[in-house]
Amino acid sequence: MSQISSPLLPKSILVVGGCGFLGHHIVKSLLEEYKGTSPPLDISVIGLYTSQNRHDGVIYHICDITSLSRVRESISTIKPQVIIHTASALPSVIPTHESDDVDFFEKVNVGGTANLLECAKAEESVEVFVYTSSATILQQKESYMATEDAASSEVQMSISRFDPYSGTKGIADTMVLLASSRKPSKEGGLRNCCLRIGGMYGAGDTTLIWQIFQVLRLGQHRYQIGDGSKHSDFLAVENAAYAHVLAMKALLNSIAKYDAPKVDGEGFFISDGNLMSYRAFRLKLWGYSGYKHQAEDTKIVSASVVMAVAFILEWVYFIFSFGHKQPQVLRRRKMEWVCLNRTFDLTKAKERLGYVPKVSTDDALKSAAEWALRHQPELGLLDDEKKRL
Repeated sequence: MSQISSPLLPKSILVVGGCGFLGHHIVKSLLEEYKGTSPPLDISVIGLYTSQNRHDGVIYHICDITSLSRVRESISTIKPQVIIHTASALPSVIPTHESDDVDFFEKVNVGGTANLLECAKAEESVEVFVYTSSATILQQKESYMATEDAASSEVQMSISRFDPYSGTKGIADTMVLLASSRKPSKEGGLRNCCLRIGGMYGAGDTTLIWQIFQVLRLGQHRYQIGDGSKHSDFLAVENAAYAHVLAMKALLNSIAKYDAPKVDGEGFFISDGNLMSYRAFRLKLWGYSGYKHQAEDTKIVSASVVMAVAFILEWVYFIFSFGHKQPQVLRRRKMEWVCLNRTFDLTKAKERLGYVPKVSTDDALKSAAEWALRHQPELGLLDDEKKRL
């Protein structure tokens, strides 16, 4: 069992987006956490697509969270005590027109979250709401071991055409925390918290891991942006799922105990707690895939030059496409991973949630590399290139 145990066994749990990369790992973690309980844990999942990443004993419902009536129908039918909301429009989702892109992110991340909160507060059974937020909600600036309190004034509350994901997640994060209330659920009370996760990765990841192997396939791996001294926080999907279970238990615990650590109305940074540069992270992943790197082959490119070029390119694309397009690779937000320190203090999560990473970065990267080799040969992992990059 987890370090902070709750005297309240959850009656019913709804995982929104429970067939996604993170969502199905949360379902798996819940099943492992409450294995052998009697009666068995009642878990339901809602999402647009529910045919993949399914688990035995879980009930699946198709639901579009941007539809208030569908959300109301699902929650009134399931009557969960706990809602874990992981569904999100992701930054890798790039529609044809950039203007549609902004609308899409706002509709899902802001509108969908608002629908879930409204219906959760209206349903007497719902007492706890855990939201999957993102560390990218902070303003674009250096942040070394940032704490939640220091970062509270830096949450993005505007939606940029160049980065609609971070702005919409920031608005949703704020909405969730402001909606938290210690009133009884029959009076519309709802205890909420947000988990602000770092760059997530693991077996089955078709975003970060896929992009890193694309760099290899395109021959871009020989270039290093900056001197490699900037660090980022990464998060294995197993650790992310575990943190959500801990957050749920801590919120339930706060209902039963007046002296429980304050979790409701709070945001928490979650990562592996293993700071490293983006370059080092990529080299480890490639190494576990059977590749060897020779330092003398690396060509170093100035970080300031790259950021300047990215800034210019974004505006060139914006102007000449009348705001409909942006660069696919060289974007300022992507370059932050390489050019800025983006690390976060886990003290609050450790003290109030009992969070300690369950899986090491090395083990998670080994698992991700094995998955990539098994399932994504199209990434260009050719045997005749394994000796030298």
